[in-house]
Amino acid sequence: MRKNSSQFIIFSLVLSMLLLSTTLFARISFPKKQVTSTVTLDNFVFFDGNQIGCWVSNDGQVVSYEKAVSTGLFWPKESGLGVVFQSGPFIIGKVNGEFRSASVEYTSEYYPGKVFYNPAPGPKTAGTPDNSTLPKYRLYKINRGDSSDPASPRFNPDYTEWPVDDGAPAHDGEYFTDLNNNQVWDKGEPFEDYDLDNQYDSPDGLLVQGQDPPLISGDQTLWYVMNDFDKDKHKHLFSTQPLGIEVQVSQFGSKTL
Repeated sequence: MRKNSSQFIIFSLVLSMLLLSTTLFARISFPKKQVTSTVTLDNFVFFDGNQIGCWVSNDGQVVSYEKAVSTGLFWPKESGLGVVFQSGPFIIGKVNGEFRSASVEYTSEYYPGKVFYNPAPGPKTAGTPDNSTLPKYRLYKINRGDSSDPASPRFNPDYTEWPVDDGAPAHDGEYFTDLNNNQVWDKGEPFEDYDLDNQYDSPDGLLVQGQDPPLISGDQTLWYVMNDFDKDKHKHLFSTQPLGIEVQVSQFGSKTL
């Protein structure tokens, strides 16, 4: 068991309100079902946790036009009305007096994957990015009520394989129904057996992949990790050197406020 690292920059993007970006109103064909993610350098998931429908990519596009061609965010989602074309984070900083960017605007300077840093004391090094094509660096999509049990109709592999070791937010201890409102699990109270071991796992101050369930924010949560270390990804926007950062992205929304 080990504690979840807090050394990274985390972006939490609440999609209960419209994102600020270039706007475009157009009626287009609404996707009838979620596109299954494939293991590629960049993959896409359709956010549909509330009245907003939105294509998201694991290269930092919190709204992506690439799947829908003409626009990326729809509101109301069943209407087919395009509201936001494309959107993503802008991060600008100085390295040795030189301005550098890690940004998204029609193209992205990010690609999937975490960064390995040298934890030893002394001068800090730039770090080494992991292989961006590993399946674990896909974009994860979970919903409130999902299950880790393959026999359940709500079984979701993303919920089961939630990458806590890579920084995905988790809930310390399994979820339970607090029948007597004393804030602790008592024998006989229903609980979610996330790791399918037929016993309740209580909070212990550690976040362990495969044992502690995902932390649910709102009704639907997306998560992925990315970095801007690839110099080729910086040739098409501001043409700077990489800023050298890892970004962990949580994007979520609620059906009610």
